[in-house]
Amino acid sequence: MCWRRVLLITLSVILSTGVLPASVASAAPVRVLYINSYHPGYEWSDAIQAGVQEVFSRSGLETELTIEYLDAGRFDFVRLQAAQVRLISAKYRDYQPDIILTSDNYAFNFIKEYREVFFPDIPLVFSGYNNFTPDVLGDMQNVTGVNEEIDYLDGINMALSVHPDTQVLAFVFSTDDVSNRRNYETARPVLSALSASYEIVELLDMSQVDIAQRLTSMSANSLVFLAGQTVDRLSGRNYSRVEHGQRIVDVSPFPVYSFWPFHLKSGALGGRLITGEEQGRAMAQMALRILNGEAPADIPVMMDSPTQDIFNYSQLARFRISPDRLPAGAMIQGMPETLWARYSMWLVSGFVFVVIQSMLIIMLFRNVGARKKAIAALSHEQSQLEHRVSERTEALQKANLRLKKISMEDGLTGLANRRYLDQALGKEVIRRDRHAAELTVMLIDIDYFKQFNDIYGHLEGDACLQEVALALQETCIRDSDIVARFGGEEFVIVLPNTGCSGGAKVAEKVMRQMVSLNISHTGSDISDRLTVSVGMVTVPMGISLTQHAIIELADEQLYLAKGTGRNRICACTAGGHQVTA
Repeated sequence: MCWRRVLLITLSVILSTGVLPASVASAAPVRVLYINSYHPGYEWSDAIQAGVQEVFSRSGLETELTIEYLDAGRFDFVRLQAAQVRLISAKYRDYQPDIILTSDNYAFNFIKEYREVFFPDIPLVFSGYNNFTPDVLGDMQNVTGVNEEIDYLDGINMALSVHPDTQVLAFVFSTDDVSNRRNYETARPVLSALSASYEIVELLDMSQVDIAQRLTSMSANSLVFLAGQTVDRLSGRNYSRVEHGQRIVDVSPFPVYSFWPFHLKSGALGGRLITGEEQGRAMAQMALRILNGEAPADIPVMMDSPTQDIFNYSQLARFRISPDRLPAGAMIQGMPETLWARYSMWLVSGFVFVVIQSMLIIMLFRNVGARKKAIAALSHEQSQLEHRVSERTEALQKANLRLKKISMEDGLTGLANRRYLDQALGKEVIRRDRHAAELTVMLIDIDYFKQFNDIYGHLEGDACLQEVALALQETCIRDSDIVARFGGEEFVIVLPNTGCSGGAKVAEKVMRQMVSLNISHTGSDISDRLTVSVGMVTVPMGISLTQHAIIELADEQLYLAKGTGRNRICACTAGGHQVTA
């Protein structure tokens, strides 16, 4: 036992007697080293950390918490390990902790390998270790912790109680790391037992595209369970577990259940979830017992992992699942507030205000002096209310300005929206008629965009719309030009004081911009890259048309471009000839 732990035990004894000498009160805080397998912002390990800090804060013990992030979820830990070893060696050569905490398998295995080198004899408490067995410890001493083991059958039966007509159970598994392999091995006996009553589909080590294709072939009465991740990865780093979950939820036509709370951020329906907060609280409570002199060997590993039924309100609404079908005590995240919950404070305040005013009125009839005081008090109250009303009015005006800007802007692409387009085009038509100027309007539609969404998912579809929008903005360089999202995958460009030839140059530039984007589109019947069709109309001087008539002419040209093969420009002059490119 190091000198810092002896000092801590002495301090605990003094605190229990209520006597705290000045020399002891200035003792150094307890050094706690927490090694986190993942990165800041990862909900699971953030929750474990929150649970640890909550317990230490309630204990009244002054602690110096140091956190090391291994970032093994996003990057290849084997490649990072040498750098992590050098970092730990440099930081802790002359700084020894009193106790070490770890969360999840990567951190435990790291400290298991290097503990005798850097932290000999320092007590260790782990949490989040998947499917722990005593042989994992080997010859390690002064170790205890909290097991993370999924009760698959319990979670699946809970989901089946919500969906009693289920016939097919699909499970997403992966074997890319030790934790995921352990989860898969633990679940296989459960799946084997369930196969007698249900059709079991294993989606093992598959990409998002493969999972999407497999799910589309399943019957309507199916459920999907997230117990692993896809094999997809980003350039330079892995997808996070939340991102993997989101890729699966995006392509699933069925309710998606999970066993971990971070998949709620992915959009999963919910499940009987192991919570990080409880893992952290249990680990910190064990650490306090050790710091107070109890030997780790006398504290058995906590094998039962606490769970909670948590559901995602938006997914309940999507699949029309009534909250009455959920287990008793289930928590629903994102449920809209009731009117009472939202306005109860105001209603109670109003009621209290009315009661006070009534009491003041009664007192006015009984005592003239009290009446004068009450009037003065009411006058002051009125002044305060007027001041508050003035502040609220100013805040409301600012909010209205913000709402006005938001109402004119497309939330996804940042372009002008349909409402702004209608107003701006109407003003431009009036200005054109007044000054006898030319006006060119073009409608642009992404070819086979529905197939793009079906193949790549709505997240990639949204990213595609954003890239096309940016390219269109770069095409139009004049301040007077208007680029707007017309709806869905359609965009509009309005070119004031522009004739047919000028509009044709802009349209051709649009087509070149689409080629330069080089966006893959395997679902297109005309190209393996993303293309667009353009319908353009020019209103010459001397012809007067409404904005709706101009849009209709442009839409007719767009229809012609799509009907004659797509990936082309069809243009006409109002009252004149037609051009196809």
